[in-house]
Parts: sequence; structure tokens; C-alpha cells
Amino acid sequence: MSVEARVPAPAVLVMSPKGGVGKSLIAANIALGLRRRKYRVGLIDSDLTSPNLLTEIFPVKGKIVVEGGRIKPVEVDGIQAFGINFLVDERLPLATYSEQYAQLLRDVILVGDWDVDYMVVDCPAGIGTEHLRLISVFGDMLLGSVVVYQPAHWRDAVRAIIWHRENDIPLLGLVENMGPFVCPRCKERYDFFGESVAEKLAMEYGVRVFGSIPLSITFARNVRRGDPVIRGTYARVIKRCVDAIVQAKPRKPGFLERLAEKVRRKLTEAMLRIVRIANEEIKLKELMERYQRVPVRTVCIRFMERSMDEVIREFYFVFRKDEGTIKLVKPAYFYEHYGAPEITIDITPRAFARVALGDYTLPDGALYTFDTAWRLGELRVWGAVGTCARGLELLNGLLDDVRRQAGFVKAKPILRFLAG
Repeated sequence: MSVEARVPAPAVLVMSPKGGVGKSLIAANIALGLRRRKYRVGLIDSDLTSPNLLTEIFPVKGKIVVEGGRIKPVEVDGIQAFGINFLVDERLPLATYSEQYAQLLRDVILVGDWDVDYMVVDCPAGIGTEHLRLISVFGDMLLGSVVVYQPAHWRDAVRAIIWHRENDIPLLGLVENMGPFVCPRCKERYDFFGESVAEKLAMEYGVRVFGSIPLSITFARNVRRGDPVIRGTYARVIKRCVDAIVQAKPRKPGFLERLAEKVRRKLTEAMLRIVRIANEEIKLKELMERYQRVPVRTVCIRFMERSMDEVIREFYFVFRKDEGTIKLVKPAYFYEHYGAPEITIDITPRAFARVALGDYTLPDGALYTFDTAWRLGELRVWGAVGTCARGLELLNGLLDDVRRQAGFVKAKPILRFLAG
């Protein structure tokens, strides 16, 4: 008997593009700050391969219990917690496929027996598919991210800012950790990890920086003693984080589901429009000869959710070189008459629309291309050796020719909607 998934509590992700910058310490303090305001808090260490939040920073002992098919988090000092160390000995290395990572976190977050007002998630270091999967799990209930960086690696903070903007993910603000060190005895200041860049980032990129926390012997000693709380003047940085979280509002429940249904309808409309333009307004035979030195006859385009885990819509195409036409066929007919597609392209609707428009630019002014979609994790290409590059080259050429036709004017509004 399956257990019904629940809507998760409003969530904040604590992220850093680079490891070793004190991200877990900030995550623990945000959770404790919310708890001090009498909120019920869930704290998740989502790093499965090198977890240290609940083993070193905010040590929690216990084992996960499953009751009625639901995972019960371990509770300590009013905070409900989950980490892989509750399931696997923390001393042992762990290797797991990304699909298993996503499944475990979905089960923990959506089927866990949580009773909280907020969830604070300590993310793995870096920025990639793991983070996108986490975001997709929380959906409407994601409040946004707090990004932690170190002055010496401020370019990583810039990369995180751009990543959030390119992916339309709310960024609550930044925390500069391990800032300039002040000797407690002589009061001399040392920039071991570079000078503070908090003001520079705030001004140049228009982001909120909650503040700078210095490299501190006191903080390090306290953490080793099992006390992760940041006190004194620098506690104000955590207070600002908590203020931003409490003030942030999740989207109305069901927003993403309603949007997804609209996207599905628009996708079908867009693909039919593009195929019609291709067959009626451009010289497809010449195009296929130009790009298909070694013919690729069959292509499947699968439109994926942003996490790239689930298919929204899939379309099967047969390129008929002799006739100079593209035929859009149903899956059952396709597999019966043509077998498996020679090329399968997985792409998000947003990425496809942005590429198809040909004029969509990123925040830095760069043109959105298939290369951009691949870099952002919104494009995958599968096929036999040597077919992937040709397939993308053909599709790119097709879209380039379609854009120049008069009928493309009618497709543009649909693509603008899908592009976001």
C-alpha cells in the first residue's frame, strides 16, 4: 500500500558553489534562529556523500524509524532532523546514483512524518542537478536560497547569483563567511581569505547581502565543543537571514500544477506549428542534405520537467529525405514501424522555446543556445556514437530556417510564453 505524499513546509536552501566555506554552520544557525522565534523547524542535511551538519556542526544522535510507511525524523531541542548518517555509518563512503538520491530525498521530504513550520536544507557543495532535484521536490513551497561564500572565492558567489537568475530560482540573499580575521589580543586585522566583497556584490549585482562573518577562533572552538551558535555582533547576520525567511511567501498551492498543464497544451501547439512551417514554407530536402551527411531519420524530443526526472510530453519525428517532409507520428506507430529513435533529445520546454526564438538573451547579454541549455542542465542528447552532434546540428538548422519564415510570427507568442 502506497503512502500519500504531503505538501512540504515552506523551505529555504542553504547553498554554496564551493565547499569548505562554513555553509553548514550557517544552516544550523538559521534553523536555531527560527526555533528561537518559536517556529517548529526541520533541518535536513541533503549531502549524502560527505555529510557533516548533523555529525560535526550540530551533532544529533539517533536512528530513523519508519511508522505506517512514513519516515520519522530525529528530534533534538525542538528541531526535527534528517541526515544520511541516521541510515549509514558516517565513517563509511557512500556512492549512489542521482536517481536514487532524488528518490530518497523525495521520500524523506514528502512522505516523512514532519510537523514543522519551516524546513532548512543544507545542500551539497556546488551547483548542479542535485540542487535542481531538491527544488523540484519543494515546488510551490520553496521560499528561496541563502548562498554562503568566502571572500577569496567571490567569483563563486557571482556564479551562484547568475545560476539563480538563469533558472528563475528565488535568491533570498548572501552571507559572507570567513571574512577578515581580527586578532582578539592585539586587534590587528588580517585578510587571510581576502578583503570583504559584500558591498561590491550588493552594488554590482543588486542582491541582498545579509552581512559578513569573520574568521573566528572563538567560533571554531565552540563548534568543536558542540556549540554552533553564532553570538555577539555577528548574530545580526543570522537575524537578517531569519527575517528574510519569515517575510518570504511561498507561491499559492497548485500554481506549478496549473502552469504545467498550460505548458503541456502550449507545447503541442508549438510543435504542430513548427512542423507545419517546416513542411509548407522551407525547402526541407535541401536542409536535410546540408546537415545529414550520414542520414538521421528518426528523432524523439522529450520535454522534461525542470528536474529532468519526468517527461511532460514527447514527440516522435520521421525525416523523409526523399519527400522533403517531417512526419509527426504517435509513439505506438513509431515503435511498430521504425523501432527505437536514432536520437532522443531531452529538453525542458523553457530551454527549447528560448533556443527556438533565436533572440532570447541571458542576464549577462549572452544569446541562449543549445550549448546554454546543456550547460544549465536543461538538455540531454542520447543516441549511437556520432549521431548526437548531427542531430543537434540538424535541429538547430531547422529552427534557424523556420525563424525566417512568415508563419513563424504565429509561433512566437507561444514560444514567448514557454520561454518564461
